[in-house]
Amino acid sequence: MNNSVILEKKAGQIIPKEMIELALKNCPTVSGFAVRDGDGIAYEFSDKATSADAIMKLQDAVKEHPLFLFLGNWVNGFDVKKDIQPFCLKDGEDNNIVAYFCEGDFPKHTKAGRTDEGNLSADFIDPILSDIYETVEGDPGKFTAKLHSPVFKTQLQATIGHRGLFAFLPPIGDPIVIGQNELGGEFEWGNTSQLFGFGEKKAEVPITAAVAEGAGKVKRKFSSFLGGTHEKPAASVPETKPTAIEAPKPPVEAPKTDTAITAGKVQVFPPPKLTGGARNKWFRLMNGGELPPNHQSQKTAVHVSPEVSEIAKRFNSISTQAEVGQLEDALKGKSTETQAPVASGQPPASQILRPSPADYLPTMNDQEMTETTKLLAAWYDKDKAKRPSPLDIQKAEAKWPVFSEKVGIKLEEILFWPVADIGALPDKAKTLLILELRRLYAERLDLKSLVGSTPAPKEVPPTQSKTVAIEEPSAKGKMSKFLGLRKAG
Repeated sequence: MNNSVILEKKAGQIIPKEMIELALKNCPTVSGFAVRDGDGIAYEFSDKATSADAIMKLQDAVKEHPLFLFLGNWVNGFDVKKDIQPFCLKDGEDNNIVAYFCEGDFPKHTKAGRTDEGNLSADFIDPILSDIYETVEGDPGKFTAKLHSPVFKTQLQATIGHRGLFAFLPPIGDPIVIGQNELGGEFEWGNTSQLFGFGEKKAEVPITAAVAEGAGKVKRKFSSFLGGTHEKPAASVPETKPTAIEAPKPPVEAPKTDTAITAGKVQVFPPPKLTGGARNKWFRLMNGGELPPNHQSQKTAVHVSPEVSEIAKRFNSISTQAEVGQLEDALKGKSTETQAPVASGQPPASQILRPSPADYLPTMNDQEMTETTKLLAAWYDKDKAKRPSPLDIQKAEAKWPVFSEKVGIKLEEILFWPVADIGALPDKAKTLLILELRRLYAERLDLKSLVGSTPAPKEVPPTQSKTVAIEEPSAKGKMSKFLGLRKAG
């Protein structure tokens, strides 16, 4: 049976060599990577094994950029040219639009001669990406925003059996990882779709590099890292003996918690829709920054104060890392000490307070009003000659993402958000939202006339005053016209 793993290296990070070696031990026959650097998206794939040292060298070369790695243990039932990942979609001028990976169980796309992932890519994902690219007329920002949208996420998740993971490296913006995957893990350096025992204490096992004889790789940028040849790919790969894999130890049972430690606490389980890295993030948030023993078990819970339990109940239907971040924001500022880990034996020194409606209602008490007026007074006291103009401010802000595009929504949707939902947004998200609304308002004004005084808005006819156009003009350039897409290879 073919087996694969996807590893993500975040910008500025390095995947530990121990993780690379474990992945190669379990997936030693095919490999590939995609990286976005200053020249765009570069990728390469090979039907030959690579080494941990080669991958570490690659990571050093692209340390400041996001990188995805693909490793597989494939011996039969795949197409050499089409199935080894990454998959990459190109425009008519041979520019790489997006590189992506998928790994897991996709039972609806099982056909002889290709991997399930290869069939899924050709029959389902490529057509969707092509339609998106055509709809946005090649605008990279809008294309990336569509990949972040809930609709796209739902389409992909509908193809998954018991587990599956998708990873997309778009031309701009953050990489996108979607799926439901209990075998993976999230770390400071990035993510992996399968842990293979990473983080567990195991006896040292020699790692044997299993090399599949046959055809070479498709040459791409950084082509020296995978060590392939330029020979014509063979029709199949000779069967190789699988590398011996140490049998995993049985899961370690969580130590029993002393009654005195959990007195007054409430047992809380993670939300049922959370999987993989999002579930691990929830555990770390609720458990003092640590994963509890046997955290992969569905029976594992943590003990928290009643106040924290009440907040967690409001977030019991969350399913993504972003939503776990919203839970974290709801808990911020409510305690002076993080919850202690389950197994530490140390209760928290203070209790987390339950948030009140006053946290979100747009009213200001005397202290908040005083602080606000002080800030405004300081702003008006500044030398007006040294203030940047509104045009200068807009130019400086142009490098930052547009809120609605970043999160993949139409701006009109905020009209349906109650005050509590707006208040629950992270601070940076609120700032981006304000900047987008300010930009829309500025489009109604004559910014050149705003020198140092409070501007007066242009008069708008009553029939036009109820609506504000929010559509951006399409980006122009070599990707602005849809010229037809094709799969690399």
